[in-house]
Amino acid sequence: MTTLFIILFFLSVASLGAIILYKKHSRIQEKIKFANEYRNTFVEFNNKFFSSASSGLFAKGGNIDNEKYIWLTMNSNKIQSQMGQMGIIHYIGPFQKYSISNYQIILNSLPKYRDGQLTQFDVNAVDDGLLRYLGTKEELRIEAVKKLSNPFIWLQQGFKEIFSLPIYIINWFGIIPDRIVGKVTSNIFYNIIIGIISFVTLLSGIVTIIQGKADTIKFFKHLFIK
Repeated sequence: MTTLFIILFFLSVASLGAIILYKKHSRIQEKIKFANEYRNTFVEFNNKFFSSASSGLFAKGGNIDNEKYIWLTMNSNKIQSQMGQMGIIHYIGPFQKYSISNYQIILNSLPKYRDGQLTQFDVNAVDDGLLRYLGTKEELRIEAVKKLSNPFIWLQQGFKEIFSLPIYIINWFGIIPDRIVGKVTSNIFYNIIIGIISFVTLLSGIVTIIQGKADTIKFFKHLFIK
């Protein structure tokens, strides 16, 4: 019976890991879908705006699609937050008269459509930032798909979740913030330690299963062959 419990334990750990990986993959897909929707709406909005805007340093008099502008503005905080550093630049103003550090391209560019301060640089900065973000997320999605097809990664992820449970519990009680949890669980030394513990646990389990091979075969024969 000990062998059976070990097998069930590893199956449970692998199932837990697979569920966690599937959820991560789903979150990545949701972010890609939203970012694509935001960029498509932004491009359509600009096509209409620049079809009637004056040429020159500042684009003025463009036809503003209010419905799309409202949607872009309402979702600007969400996309800016998701983009992180890819949505932040060191902004140099027209004629290099001023510069702004940590310039949030989405939040700062949208109001310029109405106040007549929009430049082509602003539009390009937003679009380039969205494309970089989408490219990065697509790489993460491909990596997530690879992990979903590897049972050994399921085990690794499952063990990581189990051994990280004390940290999550402390976080649930509000003792440490989410950002600390993220830093700890993504730390390379932490993951190395978890990997070593997981490997030793897996190796010990395999040795025990091999030693109890006869009992395991006998159990499954009794279970499936009547």
